Amino acid sequence: MSAGLLGAVQLVGGVAGPIIGGMEQSGTLRAQARMDRENANRTEFQGELDAWQTARDARLAQGAGLAMAAADGNPVGTGTVADLVEQAALERELEIANLRSKARGEAYNLRVRAGQADRQARGALVKGFLGGAVGYAATKHDQRNGQMLLEMNKRNNASILNRNG
Repeated sequence: MSAGLLGAVQLVGGVAGPIIGGMEQSGTLRAQARMDRENANRTEFQGELDAWQTARDARLAQGAGLAMAAADGNPVGTGTVADLVEQAALERELEIANLRSKARGEAYNLRVRAGQADRQARGALVKGFLGGAVGYAATKHDQRNGQMLLEMNKRNNASILNRNG
């Protein structure tokens, strides 16, 4: 392999390697961020489904309780039965609020993590390009030093030949 071709290969490897690595890492982090955002949306949706199911179950239980009270001859809408219905409704609303709050909190955490992954992805790109620039500078520096050593060797060999010859 000629010195020029070897130098070109070294230059490409020193520059492209860090850039490609940064791009790959950035792509992986961006994919993670997309997954976290999608999971945040799903978490919120699941929280709403859970809240809906809880409200539905509570209405069914409330209806069954009212039917039992009426069957026992208790007047519905007065006294103890009304108090029980009101307490059950309050507990249902608290449970629904807790379900929604929990889902929103989890979704928020996922979105925060997605934002962090986006920032890390940008950092990986910058780091890759800076690494490529440093690789370029280092390769050029090594090539210049190698060229200087070759020239010094040639001069030393020429001076030895001139003395001997």
